[in-house]
Amino acid sequence: MMQFVSETETGNETAEKFSAYTLRRPIDAPYKSEDVMIYGAVADSRYIRGVPETPEGEDPRVRISSAYSEKYDIFAGDTIELQEKYGADRYTFNVAGVYDYGASICVFMEQKTMNQCFDLGKDYFSGYFSQTPITDIEGKYIGSEIDLEALTKVSRQLNISMGSMMYLVDFFAVAIFMVLIYILSKIIIEKNAQSISMAKILGYTGSEIGKLYIRSTTVVYLLCFVATIPVVTVLIKFLMSRWA
Repeated sequence: MMQFVSETETGNETAEKFSAYTLRRPIDAPYKSEDVMIYGAVADSRYIRGVPETPEGEDPRVRISSAYSEKYDIFAGDTIELQEKYGADRYTFNVAGVYDYGASICVFMEQKTMNQCFDLGKDYFSGYFSQTPITDIEGKYIGSEIDLEALTKVSRQLNISMGSMMYLVDFFAVAIFMVLIYILSKIIIEKNAQSISMAKILGYTGSEIGKLYIRSTTVVYLLCFVATIPVVTVLIKFLMSRWA
């Protein structure tokens, strides 16, 4: 063990130890249960600013990512309850603030408090934050290396493989919209065929009949279409954030 500890130490001046642990939202919690990554950083961390300290005898204080806050409407002053991923133990945390990190659902807390909370050991750590590559640790001790290239790999692959499909989606969306307009106009004319014929007999011109039946319906339809855009947007965001 001493040999392992010594061989996983680095002389990189920009490296900083951190702990990581995975919990999940309780199964009986509202909405979807999902994994939540817990990061433990030193109190004066250069990479995760504002890690809160926990007073003795209180529930651990944490900062949650902005993605976590926005998805579940949790803010400073609230409490969150998380559960062991493969067990029944539950933990309660006091939210001391929101950390501007929208990439994932995660929690940031002091490393010392985290190791004590999960009984990981005083000197436990999972990896290093670093601004430069760490070259003095053997590859057999490195489980993974996450950098900008790795973080953007999935998004780049999706853009390459599916990005061109969005043009087809746009085309079919416009086509369906035009078909719906045509069907709606046809229904209006068919339902009012007798009234339109009477209007022509009484001397109304084609433009005047259009104002009475087509233009007014078009204006109402466009107003309803514009009004439903924000409603549908809010509804989709709510459904995607809670059950996606």
